[in-house]
Amino acid sequence: MKKNTKIFVWILGIFVASCLALMMICNQIVVSSAEGKVLSDIDRVKHNKVGLLLGTTPQARIGRITNYFFIYRIDAAEQLYRAGKIEKILISGDDHSLDGVNETECMRDSLVARGIPASSIILDGKGYRTICSVINANKVYGLKSFIIISQKFHNERAIYQAEHVGLDVKNIQAYNAKMPKSRRAFLTTIREYFARVKMFLDLMINDYENSKIVPDTQFDNSMSIVDSTCCDSFTVVYRQSVNGYKVKATIKMEEYEINNADITFIKDKKSFALHTTSFGDSAFNKGGWGMLDENQEIMEKYRGKTLEIDYHKTKVDWKTMPDEAPFFFMDLDFDGTKELVIVHYTMAVRNHDSYDVYRLVNGKPVLINYPPYRPYEDTGMTDYPEFDFKKKTISCPYPEGPGGLGYEGRIIYGVSKQQKDTINVNGKKYYFNHIEVIDRIQYEKD
Repeated sequence: MKKNTKIFVWILGIFVASCLALMMICNQIVVSSAEGKVLSDIDRVKHNKVGLLLGTTPQARIGRITNYFFIYRIDAAEQLYRAGKIEKILISGDDHSLDGVNETECMRDSLVARGIPASSIILDGKGYRTICSVINANKVYGLKSFIIISQKFHNERAIYQAEHVGLDVKNIQAYNAKMPKSRRAFLTTIREYFARVKMFLDLMINDYENSKIVPDTQFDNSMSIVDSTCCDSFTVVYRQSVNGYKVKATIKMEEYEINNADITFIKDKKSFALHTTSFGDSAFNKGGWGMLDENQEIMEKYRGKTLEIDYHKTKVDWKTMPDEAPFFFMDLDFDGTKELVIVHYTMAVRNHDSYDVYRLVNGKPVLINYPPYRPYEDTGMTDYPEFDFKKKTISCPYPEGPGGLGYEGRIIYGVSKQQKDTINVNGKKYYFNHIEVIDRIQYEKD
C-alpha cells in the first residue's frame, strides 16, 4: 500500500511539474515574441491610424465592483488619442457579455464623456475573444497595422495571436494600460498562464478558424476604416443631403457576391455609420440574389473609385415601403419626425425585404427593437405591413415573416395613449410615441 502511494505521489509530482514547466515555456515564448512591441512609455509608441482597444465591462461580474481594468484601458486610449499617436479607436469586445453588458458601447460612452469625438470611435461588438478582436481588425476592418490597447499581459498575448494566425499584418505595437493593484488583478495574472497554454492548444488544432467567420451583423456606430482604394470596395457619395444628412457609402462584396455597405451619415459635425447586408440603389443594382452577375460586374467596374450620384428612393407598386434604395427616412411612429430605415435583402421569400428602423436621438441612431418594427430577433420590419398615416395605424398580417404565407388574420398597431418610449442619451431623456396592439382581425376559415 505504501509503495502504491509512493508511486502515485511520484506520478502526481511529475504531472504537476510538467504542467508548471509547460506554462513557463508558453509564457516565455509569448513574452519573448512581444519584446520591444509592448510599450509603457507613450513617447516610444509610433503613430498609427487606429488603436485597437480590447473590451471589458465597467464592473466586475463578481461583486459588481468597479473594474479598474476597464478604467485604466480607457485612460490609455485617451492618452494615445490626445498625444496624436492614433486617429481612430476601434473598440472590440462582446456586445452582449455574460452579464448582458455591451462592452463596446460602455467603453465608447466613457471615451465620449472624456471629450473623444464619437466620429473617431468604431465599434466591433463581435470581439468575443481576444483572437476574434485581432482577426476582425484585419479581416473585417482591413487593418494591416494597429496599436493594441490593454494591460501588458493581455497585450503580449494579443500580439502573439495577431502575428501567428496567418493574418496580413505588420508593425503591430501595443500600449500598456496601468495594471490594477488588487487581489482580483493578482488572480487575473495567474489565470493568464493558463490562457497562454490554451492559446497554443488552439493554434495547434486550428480552433481559431471559427473566429475567422465573422457573423453577418450590423456594425452599429462604426465607420469605415479601410480606404475605398483597397480591397473589393468602392465609395458612393450622394450629391444632395438626405433629410439634412450628408451621406456616403462604402460598398463591398460579401458572401454569394451580394453587395453590402457601411453607410455613413454626417450632420452638425456628428457622424455615425450603419451596415446594410445588400446595397440596393437604382443607380447601380437591386442588391439582391437575382442580381449576382450584375453585382460582380459593378464591382469590377467601380472597384477603388469614388462616385457622386443622386439619391433615389424607388418603391415597387405591390410593396408598402421603398426597396431599391439602401436607406430612406419615413415617419413610422407617427410623431412628426422621420425615422431612419436601413434596407436589407434577407428574407428569401418571394423577393421580400426587411428593414431596420432607427430613431435618431441627439445624433445617435437607436434601434427600435419591438413589434412591429422588429418581430423576430434576426429580422427587422418586413415589407408586409400597411401604414395608415391618417389613422396612425400599422396593419400586419399574422403569422408574420418567412413561410407565413397562409395568413390567419391581421394585427393592428397604433399609438399608445398610456405610455411613451423613453430613451436616455448622455443623461437626458427623450420621449417618443409607443406603438402597441390596439386590435386583432381574425379571418374566417374556409
